[in-house]
Amino acid sequence: MSRIEANVGKVNRDLYCVFIESYIALLLDSPTDHLKPVKMITKFFYTLVNSHPKALILRYSSLADQLVQSMDSTSDYTITGEFLDEMKDTPIFREYLHFYRTGESRSLKFILSFLWFGKKMDFEDLALEAAAFRDWLQIERDMDNFKVSDEIVECLRVIVLQLLPRIDDTVLLPKHGPGYTSEGYIDPNDKLDHLSLDLKARRVFRDTSFGRCSVDRTSLIPYRDRSMKEQVAKLKFVPKNVKTMRSICMEPISRMYLQQEVARWVITSMRDSSLDRIVRLTEQQHNRRYALHASYSQSCDTIDLSAASDRIHIDLVRKIFPPQILFYLLGTRTSIVETGSGRVRLNKFAPMGSALCFPIQSILFSSIVLLAYLKHYYGARPSDNPSKDWPMLHCIDRFIKSMHNKPEELLSEYLCPRVYGDDIISDYRITDHVLILLEQCGLRVNSEKSFIGGTPFRESCGIFAYNGEDVTPYLFRLPGFVRKLGPKQVASICDLANRAGDFQYHHLRSVFIRTLKHSSVVGMRGDITPYIPFTMDREQFGIYTTNPHRPVVVRMNRDYQREEKRVLCIRSVHGRGKVAANMEDYAYDQWMRARIRGGSDEINFSSSRVRPSVTRIRLGWTPV
Repeated sequence: MSRIEANVGKVNRDLYCVFIESYIALLLDSPTDHLKPVKMITKFFYTLVNSHPKALILRYSSLADQLVQSMDSTSDYTITGEFLDEMKDTPIFREYLHFYRTGESRSLKFILSFLWFGKKMDFEDLALEAAAFRDWLQIERDMDNFKVSDEIVECLRVIVLQLLPRIDDTVLLPKHGPGYTSEGYIDPNDKLDHLSLDLKARRVFRDTSFGRCSVDRTSLIPYRDRSMKEQVAKLKFVPKNVKTMRSICMEPISRMYLQQEVARWVITSMRDSSLDRIVRLTEQQHNRRYALHASYSQSCDTIDLSAASDRIHIDLVRKIFPPQILFYLLGTRTSIVETGSGRVRLNKFAPMGSALCFPIQSILFSSIVLLAYLKHYYGARPSDNPSKDWPMLHCIDRFIKSMHNKPEELLSEYLCPRVYGDDIISDYRITDHVLILLEQCGLRVNSEKSFIGGTPFRESCGIFAYNGEDVTPYLFRLPGFVRKLGPKQVASICDLANRAGDFQYHHLRSVFIRTLKHSSVVGMRGDITPYIPFTMDREQFGIYTTNPHRPVVVRMNRDYQREEKRVLCIRSVHGRGKVAANMEDYAYDQWMRARIRGGSDEINFSSSRVRPSVTRIRLGWTPV
């Protein structure tokens, strides 16, 4: 234990101990080599204990990247990629040999699971945050010299104008977002108590009704003149993987409150247009289906972007979006971010954290891909600028409908593109045009996660596909903790155990169940083992099992006339223990919002969401 603490620090020690035990268990769940030599397992254990995990995880991740990037479908001898001599030094060399000789997808799935297992480890490392902040600042500096040709801007403007019909802004029913705000509030009651309109929001929404009442109603949305003090977002970094951190921005309360409704307007407009054939923000299955088919037929390529939201320049959005939509985009945009070393005025349209970031980037990338299709359609070279005189540029709806939308059919005509955020899938004949246009618009392609050409491997929207089969790996995703588990960790362990069962990794599943049994839980005293929630319903919270577990403590609830058992529960609590005075008005507005097409499906808006910061582990009762 002391050796582990010396390598990873006290704050990461407990998490890494669970990681070591689960990594050994994963090795024992090999689909081709169930009887690993004790000597090999012992050697791997001491390697994990005596070395810094980051170096080992990065080395294994690099091997996985080399493996998937080296595959080629040009012949049966290259479909498994070039032989990697470095695999000889790993505990899964026998599995790799089996895959190399047979190309079996089940073996590849296990290999990728083992090599990428620690890629998403939630290590606390201040050096990563400092590096992420430097990269974030560098992107902002690079965007100072942003420039894109007038021909591209004009063509994108024409495409977006046709893709997005006029938004319906007749009813304004905004809502709070699910995360923290720059003011530090997450509970809906706190947000309502501190909600106020500044001068900018007042001007943008002056002729719009808020919910049942006008903007002048002060009971729900008081107006405070903040014209001398512009609202700012707060920069924060969260773990992305063991190598890097992701930047997000916590928006001001009123900005996020209004952004949520403008986003609903935009998404509804997208759904009512031909853009619905390319982007569906409520589902990822279309992209995943395309990726599976493309890994077998090579009919289309998957493209991933690096720091996509941070590289969309505000000037590009200003130039290509219609005035009516742009009015609300700019009216709810936060242009200043508070960092640890001062304030920065943003060049980007919106960072991650804004409710408008995802739909706007999806629209922008869709228009770029469609412009690439038009360039290929008219025989332009990838490096040539497009022409605004192309007839089909002004008939973009007809052009989209002329494409086939069924990837399972091998057709000679265009395959309709798919876009989901920065996950882009395009016809293989168009890819060169797409890549050039993305670069010309100031975006950067992530070559490690983009799969182009004859490789039988594709990745999009979380699915990893190999030769037509799903080989999505199992990753270790457990939030960090010190000594005791919190609500987030308990929920994650249950999920990890269930996913291990889905992958038929039985040793690994046992490790997570054992971890839950032998760990202390915040707010609980004594042994929690008898109360671990086992369930035969996969939709319920708990560890899924097909064998009924006999409850330890049972009672008869006379009010509901049913038997109930005592189990561990995750319960939501209000931070201040009281409900905001205007919560009833807010709940009514959200009930109304749920009845509007495109609104939220949530019904009970008066209760808190289950978030780690406002939840506790408690013993509770559930039906037997």
